[in-house]
Amino acid sequence: MKKRITIILLSLALVLVAVGMVVSVVGAGGIIGHIGELDKMATTDQTFAVNGVPTISLQDRNGTITVTRGEENSVVIHAVKRAATDEMLATLQVTMQQDGNRITIGTTGDNSAGFAFFGYSRMAVDYQIQVPAHADLAPIKSSNGRIDITGVAGQFDLSTSNGIITARDVDGTISAQTSNGRVSVIGGRGTLRLGSSNGIVEVRDVQATGLDLRTSNGRVSFTGSLAPGSKNTVETSNGTVAMTLPPESALNVDLRSGNGSIHVDFPVTTAPNGENKRNAVQGVINRPDADLTVHTGNGSITLTKQSI
Repeated sequence: MKKRITIILLSLALVLVAVGMVVSVVGAGGIIGHIGELDKMATTDQTFAVNGVPTISLQDRNGTITVTRGEENSVVIHAVKRAATDEMLATLQVTMQQDGNRITIGTTGDNSAGFAFFGYSRMAVDYQIQVPAHADLAPIKSSNGRIDITGVAGQFDLSTSNGIITARDVDGTISAQTSNGRVSVIGGRGTLRLGSSNGIVEVRDVQATGLDLRTSNGRVSFTGSLAPGSKNTVETSNGTVAMTLPPESALNVDLRSGNGSIHVDFPVTTAPNGENKRNAVQGVINRPDADLTVHTGNGSITLTKQSI
């Protein structure tokens, strides 16, 4: 009985300490009623004239980055600064510099933005950028935020630590990496290098000239075609892999699952010294002109023919 009373008293004491800490933080920050609400806002707008293919680089900490196709020979940037207090908003700055066709954008004054109060960031900058039809986005980085790219052709180097990356109707070489979140490419063509530590990797309706799709924890899905001569690798440690390909696909395949089954909706000729069993298929489909390697530690692998 005494032991139970002691435990209850200790629990109450811990609750009181936690409440006191919350009151101190709220009082010091002056954010009563604004926990997680970034309702202080200011905007920055800039237009740059370019000639040819511009290169855009951006370093953001917290916020959404959106890049869309706009007018030729110009780059239009609309930045929305958001903060929990007027004091924080005043320290948050957007920098933009042009050197020929290279435009460098950054966020400064947000050193405290890495602190999150009960999971909420207290400062953020959202960027909306319009670029010509052909533009290189390298690099585009965010620590905590979503990245969306639509309707642009070029070289892309996209990364975020915590957030979703989505590219739609793009053409070019695309590298997209996130630690926690989904990576999606929907429509277009190009060479794709996509990765997530904890999230889904999804490719839909893409003419791929090469694939490197990897995730540690999540499924991988692909719908589209693999170009002749292309090298294609898909790996996941914990998750399924589902690929839907044209009936005329011609591939060297190496499919292996540690703990899962493999289903191939194509006739496979087993390679010399290759395997064709429940969790391993090594051989050729039609007269191969591309390579496909798929490995998963825990999960099934499925290769399905596209409907005609």
